[in-house]
Amino acid sequence: MVWTMIQAAEAALPNPRFRAGALVAAAFLLTSCDSSDHLAAPLTPNVHMDSVGIPTDGTGEVPSDSVPGTPPIDSTSGTPTDSVSRTPGDTCAAMAQASREVSKTGSSAPGIAFGAFDMPPSMMGSKFTGIARASGPYDILCTLATARRAGARIIVRMSGGDSYFRNPDRTLNLEKWKARIDRYKRVNLQPFIDDGTLIGHYILDEPHNGNTWKNFVPFETIEAMARYSKELWPDLTTVVRAYPDWLSDATFHWQYLDAAWAQYSGRKGEVKQWMKDQSAYARTEGFGLIVGLNFLNGGDESSGIKGSRDGSYAMSAKQVREWGAVLAADSHACAFYSWKYTSSYFDRPDVESALDEVASKAKNRERQSCKR
Repeated sequence: MVWTMIQAAEAALPNPRFRAGALVAAAFLLTSCDSSDHLAAPLTPNVHMDSVGIPTDGTGEVPSDSVPGTPPIDSTSGTPTDSVSRTPGDTCAAMAQASREVSKTGSSAPGIAFGAFDMPPSMMGSKFTGIARASGPYDILCTLATARRAGARIIVRMSGGDSYFRNPDRTLNLEKWKARIDRYKRVNLQPFIDDGTLIGHYILDEPHNGNTWKNFVPFETIEAMARYSKELWPDLTTVVRAYPDWLSDATFHWQYLDAAWAQYSGRKGEVKQWMKDQSAYARTEGFGLIVGLNFLNGGDESSGIKGSRDGSYAMSAKQVREWGAVLAADSHACAFYSWKYTSSYFDRPDVESALDEVASKAKNRERQSCKR
């Protein structure tokens, strides 16, 4: 249906200026319709909810979030996005160009990006100025065009789920990971990097997690992944979901990995000291620092809000407000992305009010680059 709407918009509006606006409007519809189906998998008991990778169905496979009518995001077959034939990939390219014509300034939101994983693109705007998500080579330009139109900043995981590049012995297969990234070679991401819409390539989730990896992913492998990303997109910030203090154990000087991630939950200890320590490690190592809260499982029993896994609790509005204020105030923090969006949690009036306050603090922060 959306595809028909796009074709109708183009046919009905011969004036390029108005056609551009129609295409961007269609982009919003395309990426927001049925967002609960296309952006997030249902929470399942065996999902590792501290992870900020796209949740799986327990098999390790990443749910497709491709736009309706396109090949699955993990498909390597089909027509390339730069083909002259009329394909869904071409449509996203047209939307990307239309968004450039309508909004020349790209990302325009003040302060540091504030948002959550799995957030519907339709929520991006003056309050939620950032989003983190997986997006495949067939639909990434639609995703980026929607973010650009909202003046938002986005971090994209291009590799998909860990299972695509994890060996049977639970070690990381670097060549398979590179093959996943190679799918984007023919997609023109540079305009979105240049205008600040695409602020990060999320290369790997929780390399220190022993439940996912055998022991942990070697630091040298992480640096090799960041280096490969830089070979393809020299100006794109490389991001890994790992704490600065853990990354500081590397015996070499990090050169290609730009940013670390510090996501807070109540079990980490007193928030001010924890944030001070993580920020200090990031500065010492030369990392940019993304911060965030584990909304769904980072609280305690005092919140009275059951978490998404047995024995866990979501953060109370008071905790979101107080802990979020500490993270947003850190002068080294370059973005604020939390785990994760669910309507049942975000629609609570008390949580909504707390998020308003933290969003305001993030908006009033001086902009900070995540690049080293």
